Amino acid sequence: MKHTANFSDITIIESVDAGKSGRRLADDIAAQIAASERNLTVEYRSVGDANQFNAELKRLADSTRFGRRRPMIHLECHGSAEGIHLESGEHIAWNDLKPRLIEINLASRCNLLVVMAACYGAHLIATLDLTDRAPCWGFFGPPEEVSVEQLEHAYGPFYRSVISDKNPIEAAKKLLAPVDGHQQYLLMTAEVFFTELFARYLAHNCLEQTLHARAHAMAQKAIQENAPRKPGPGRMLRNLRKIQPSSFKKFAEGFFMVDLFPENAERFPVKYQEALAQAEKMAGIKLNVARAIN
Repeated sequence: MKHTANFSDITIIESVDAGKSGRRLADDIAAQIAASERNLTVEYRSVGDANQFNAELKRLADSTRFGRRRPMIHLECHGSAEGIHLESGEHIAWNDLKPRLIEINLASRCNLLVVMAACYGAHLIATLDLTDRAPCWGFFGPPEEVSVEQLEHAYGPFYRSVISDKNPIEAAKKLLAPVDGHQQYLLMTAEVFFTELFARYLAHNCLEQTLHARAHAMAQKAIQENAPRKPGPGRMLRNLRKIQPSSFKKFAEGFFMVDLFPENAERFPVKYQEALAQAEKMAGIKLNVARAIN
């Protein structure tokens, strides 16, 4: 997989009721950039409530769209399995954050990296759907609760590595090793998001009993709507088995914005066979669907 993305700046958005770890991180990053002479900028934005938070994400989307920025966003806030929590005490569900990130990622041509200091930040992934656009090029953060001290200890070296090595993937890998058998941080790229999403779809919708039920329902619907052609359940079933690779390709083109930015086809070369193998591992059986894209 070609994990390629280009970044022009880092925006740290902080909304916590005590401490200014985001401010300290921004100052540290600025010093590192100055010492490296890299053509990279960092900005710090403190927000108190949901209106300010949403306005900040809108500002980023607009400035990315019109200024051709390629932002890396760092969210410094509290979090839970349900969403992020702001200094005001307001709660923003992961499902409500998703479309705002998609807007920025669209503006950046799928070059957005989201770094979350919020605990449970990885739960953003659970909101994704095959019909969505990718909310980011990549996501890095803790899958569950970690302390402020742990986050500060981790993210300082992470950004120093990003600046010196110019490679966020390699910087993140240094934090991915389990500690005492416990995974403290998670890195997921858009390819991983999509492959898992399609694997879930196959595992849940392409079991033998499910396929037969879907084929029967489709045949009945054609009769009820008096469609010009009324294939029977058998033909519908054969079609459902056959179309999964082409469905994968169609969903992938939308998710990775290939319809808008054709160059993304080369940047995100996901493989149907990998999704199918993952689906069969989830389901615990071999699925009776097409095995390859023709």
